[in-house]
Amino acid sequence: MKEVILRNIEEEKASMEAPSSEEILQCMNSSLSQIKWRIKPSSKRRLDIDVLALCTGMRPVVMIDYGGKLPELQTRLLSLLELLQEALPVFKSLRVMVIEDMIYLINVRTLPKWLSSEPELFFVDLEQDPPQMVKQSKESDLGMQFRSIQKLFSSTFPLHGSNNDTTTALDEANSSLFIDLSCCLQDTKVTIPTLNGWLLDYPVVYLFGTDHIEDAIYNLSTKSLRIFKVLVQRNCATGEDSYSEELTSFSVPYDLSMEGSKELWAESFLERMSSRWEECKHIWRSLDLQVSECYPQAIESLNFRHCGKSWNCSFLGSCNGSTCICKPEHFSKTSFILTERSSTMLQSKAPTYESPAPVVSTASTWKGSTDPRKLYNHK
Repeated sequence: MKEVILRNIEEEKASMEAPSSEEILQCMNSSLSQIKWRIKPSSKRRLDIDVLALCTGMRPVVMIDYGGKLPELQTRLLSLLELLQEALPVFKSLRVMVIEDMIYLINVRTLPKWLSSEPELFFVDLEQDPPQMVKQSKESDLGMQFRSIQKLFSSTFPLHGSNNDTTTALDEANSSLFIDLSCCLQDTKVTIPTLNGWLLDYPVVYLFGTDHIEDAIYNLSTKSLRIFKVLVQRNCATGEDSYSEELTSFSVPYDLSMEGSKELWAESFLERMSSRWEECKHIWRSLDLQVSECYPQAIESLNFRHCGKSWNCSFLGSCNGSTCICKPEHFSKTSFILTERSSTMLQSKAPTYESPAPVVSTASTWKGSTDPRKLYNHK
């Protein structure tokens, strides 16, 4: 009983100290206006959710695959962070990170903790047809290269600044809002999609090397997929109901996720998300998991570019609400599979199954003091 009371006191204290979602978004709106960033409404909504997710600890890393292209996008994000950090302390741990031609926002306060937790990863090997689910392999060359990248991130963002022998990105971040980690992929066959799957905190990651890109495109685009979406609702100061917004989403081949939300990796993932949600209920009123399917008929012909080569290849595009990612520019280099929104690989026109099993909604149970987010399914 005493522990429950103390926890409630701590939650109330955190709620009083932390700004509301309205304060955060008002600051965002003001800063965007000052830098004269004419961002599309759909991209603005996505940016709001991503920044809220970072500030509340729901996500350590988000990919910014909307709002423009490099280098202009990088300049705008840096200008935005400068103004935000002058306005509210909650923004002071946010940084811009670049890896090759991909750009991210990260939270340098929560990222080291997430890296040190080392959640178990499952991989979908796209070099095989049909794709196979495998655990992380340290024996294969690709597995060892991927593990070396993970170690590089852990040493770059050490927990509690424990790496005192070298200058880390955290040290540099004290004087700069920009971190370039493009070096992490040098001399490896690890692709951006594989790196993104891990960085964006998905429990299941698509795995293939740079020498098997065409195989990966074919092997995934011809399979039915199960789509997992984590939806959230914000607390409103007016007390009115807010609408559901996508926090994150990912896909898994249908045949490799037959248990849906009951897969062990899915349950573990939602337990992890649930524990984060417990700490920021003053921002998020509910959290809901939805699971659906799409057929391989939703394949769209895209011009895919990698390392200067071009192919006209069939690939499963993705339209996330009003934010369409069925565009060739979102598939430049090796980012064609797992961009922040394209990883769901859900075509808006794709049919979904009518059976009750594919869609799981737990918003009603997550609104209470307990949240059985053990519906962990995994972009």
